[in-house]
Amino acid sequence: MSGMGGGWFDAMGGGWFDAMGGGWVDSAGGGGGGHGFAMRADRPMAAHRLDKINIDNAFPAFHPRYWDGDLLALSYLPKFFSFTDQAGKTWDQALVVDKPPPVVRSGLDGDSIDELLTMAVTERPEAMGEILNQHQNQQLCFLQLLMINHNSHPATYFAMKLVARVGEVVMMHFKRIHKRARPSQVCPTLYPPVAVPGHASYPAGHMVIATLTAACLKEITKGPDDAPTFAEALDLLAETIGLNRVIAGLHYRSDISAGAKLGKDTFEFLKQIKDYNEAIAAAKQEWARPQMP
Repeated sequence: MSGMGGGWFDAMGGGWFDAMGGGWVDSAGGGGGGHGFAMRADRPMAAHRLDKINIDNAFPAFHPRYWDGDLLALSYLPKFFSFTDQAGKTWDQALVVDKPPPVVRSGLDGDSIDELLTMAVTERPEAMGEILNQHQNQQLCFLQLLMINHNSHPATYFAMKLVARVGEVVMMHFKRIHKRARPSQVCPTLYPPVAVPGHASYPAGHMVIATLTAACLKEITKGPDDAPTFAEALDLLAETIGLNRVIAGLHYRSDISAGAKLGKDTFEFLKQIKDYNEAIAAAKQEWARPQMP
């Protein structure tokens, strides 16, 4: 995947690979794999047979803390696929993305190539740091905003993984329907500063997942009386991620607006699913802890 949803890597924590979303890598320790650890051949640990092993009671079940959040999130997708809302609709029937506007050379009657060329010259140099940072593991930007990682808030981290995986499925479904060419395919001199993802332009996947992530985290981090503790900052981060994809020449403005709407609609659909609500409830508990003196 190209960095938007399921496979991101958490340099602070949990194992997400992909630059946009769910399958990230954990260089600080998260569960499950990715590292190699050698054992001496002349004095292997396995040669020391332990006398106090209780085979029956050592670990009667795989403890929740050891699950790989990225892979565990995949196991929730069948519930998402099979769920029907109050109108009897599955996700692919309930969610709708309208046809994109036409691409035009200039003007207000469609997505303007000239506007993207102007932004590439006037705004891209200043935005380059953000473009590169958000292209690779945008969810890490949300972790940084909240000052958390997979160790400090594992249930919140898992909820982010869950919505990222859902977002990947949803955005790819509609990208296959609309099959819109990337702006740099129409105008190669836009020359995006990062690798152009191997999927269609509309709707913008980064924006779908950024919007979903922001909505999820706003729900989780509500303060007393549902005070929106981080709401404004989370929304601003999602909007910034979307705008920078336009500045980079990777998307048209309508890709971003369609991605934001699809992310919001997907969140409303998710809120009807029991398994998702249970994941959110567990994450909320992490933010209800009393503050340290």
